[in-house]
Amino acid sequence: MRAFVCCRVSTEEQANDRHYSLDYQEEAARHRVKEKGWSLLKVRKDVGSGKAAEGREGYQELLTNIRENDVDVVIVYKLDRLSRNVRDIYEFLDIINGSGVEFVSLTEGFDTTTSMGRAMLGIAAVFAQLTRETIAENTKYGLLQRARQGKVNAGSKKPYGYDYDRDNGLVVNPEEANTVRRIFDLYVNDKLGTAKIARLLNLDKVPT
Repeated sequence: MRAFVCCRVSTEEQANDRHYSLDYQEEAARHRVKEKGWSLLKVRKDVGSGKAAEGREGYQELLTNIRENDVDVVIVYKLDRLSRNVRDIYEFLDIINGSGVEFVSLTEGFDTTTSMGRAMLGIAAVFAQLTRETIAENTKYGLLQRARQGKVNAGSKKPYGYDYDRDNGLVVNPEEANTVRRIFDLYVNDKLGTAKIARLLNLDKVPT
């Protein structure tokens, strides 16, 4: 099996803690590779923050190797060496789960080349799903609460007939409100369909 070793250390850790040094991580990983009889494909070392993996060259190189089927097993000293961002870790676990690549965290019991390690990864996947669903529910609830308060959500357009006021939220636009009342009247009282109403508004040069 071709092993990709991913090491990371912050500047502070590199100066103060030898157990997180790049050399220490590499040594531990090489020992596991030798113990398993694998071949070492690459050792990639990053120095810097682990808050987000997106901008790190070593992490991006790892993802490229996975996509191109150049690697069979990824080894890290500890999960936070991959990233300290929980969402990054869960996304990475999803990627390797769908690619058939094995994963080993030397200090935390993740080793999908063993039955126990696969079980541990399965538990992690369950919590990953729970985390994603919780985030989605919280986001949906937050958007709903802002809507109830008359606030416009980031990235959304204001509804026709209203303007957005920073202090008061949505406020009625008198000119557009007249058009809204006209549409309502044409639909409810004159029984016109949406296509006919649209044609009438277009003839009167009413904006979309």
